[in-house]
Amino acid sequence: MVLPSLPRRIVSLVPSTTETLYAFGCADRVVGVTRFCVHPSEVRELPRVGGTKDVDIDRVLALEPDLVIGNCEENTREVFDALEGHVPVYAGFPRTVDEALEDVSRIGRLLGVELDAARWRAGADKARADLKQEVAERGFF
Repeated sequence: MVLPSLPRRIVSLVPSTTETLYAFGCADRVVGVTRFCVHPSEVRELPRVGGTKDVDIDRVLALEPDLVIGNCEENTREVFDALEGHVPVYAGFPRTVDEALEDVSRIGRLLGVELDAARWRAGADKARADLKQEVAERGFF
């Protein structure tokens, strides 16, 4: 996905994505979230656009986002179809840990925060490697 400019008004349709946006320092760009987005606590003050499956499309569009971020497992095809042609939508569909890590990196690139995403990814990769080593040392597998 290529956007004409860096998104400045983002609606997040996935709680974990909302947390990622905040971790990447993009809090000032998030203009709407689902009712399930409760972390970090600051998001509780943002406009709600429904749930992950029952998104209020009119409410999303009223927020004038220049990007909506969803997930093919969390959100429905009907949500994406309703937004099509009105606003750019990024909808990831990671099915493995590796794909999930790449999805987070891709979101960082979309938002122009590659360094923040790379730092986050390095921490996640290290934690994963440490866990694998601990599991091996304890003889679990």
